[in-house]
Amino acid sequence: MTYIHIGFQKTASTLIQRQVFSNLEGYTYLTPPYTQHDEAWNQMQYADPSMQKLQIKDGPESKLLISDEGLVGKPIFGGVNRSQVCSSLKKAYPDARILIVVRNQWDIVQSLHNQWVKGARKGTKTIGDYIWYQKKKYQKDEKFTLDSQCFNTNEDYLNLAFLNYSGIISLYKKHFSNVFVLPYELLLADSHEFKRVLETFLETSIDIDLAKVTQNKVNKSLEFDALAKKMIENALIQIPLPSILKSLIVFTAYRKKAKRQSSDLQRVEPIVKNYFRSDNQDLLKLLDHSTRAKVGDFYAY
Repeated sequence: MTYIHIGFQKTASTLIQRQVFSNLEGYTYLTPPYTQHDEAWNQMQYADPSMQKLQIKDGPESKLLISDEGLVGKPIFGGVNRSQVCSSLKKAYPDARILIVVRNQWDIVQSLHNQWVKGARKGTKTIGDYIWYQKKKYQKDEKFTLDSQCFNTNEDYLNLAFLNYSGIISLYKKHFSNVFVLPYELLLADSHEFKRVLETFLETSIDIDLAKVTQNKVNKSLEFDALAKKMIENALIQIPLPSILKSLIVFTAYRKKAKRQSSDLQRVEPIVKNYFRSDNQDLLKLLDHSTRAKVGDFYAY
């Protein structure tokens, strides 16, 4: 049997991988960097089929566990190739059990933005300039603007459509018989129930106290002022200035960046929640009654 955890990002993936998956006995475990750097796995996720020379072929171990949050796609790429990845996984592992961990979108948008700033992309934009969604319909008789694009690939953006959960859940339910949807909020509201769902997915018991390990956060987000300073530092990386001058610029400019971030948070929150209101109604219908009762308020925008 094959067990595949496909994401999402910023939904306790690192905790689950380090505290649960890596400690299981009797499973062959595949996770990054292997599932991102192995040639076949990399091509499967990022290359058009016409450019793929290899097919993933790991197995047929009796228990193969694959965990990579990137299998839902990269946020700044808008989830491109999702259907292709799903089809490839179905071809390689037709009877696989699928785990999808979700998180309410307003929280995950903030967490993804924080990661984009502090991580390898070294982002410089405040959250309002980081998200993307179509703001107006394209009219062929009018002068075009980028605001009419559903997807803007000119620079790094988080396209909000990436976090429409019902679409990817329905996609995998169409191809696989056993698809488990696990809200991140359940880990905080009822860690025992979160653990039970993981055990059902894995078809084994888990000897760990999730409530205890969640107290030690991994990959912590930057605090508000530190985030503002990091955006300024990132903008100065390629500018050849003495370090002491850069420090002075950060010290004097970060307050303005922090003010812009604070304003953006107030302005963007209702936009994000309104964007996902309809899709979240569909998502809640896909959750069992018990889970919906415990976490539904987080998704009821």
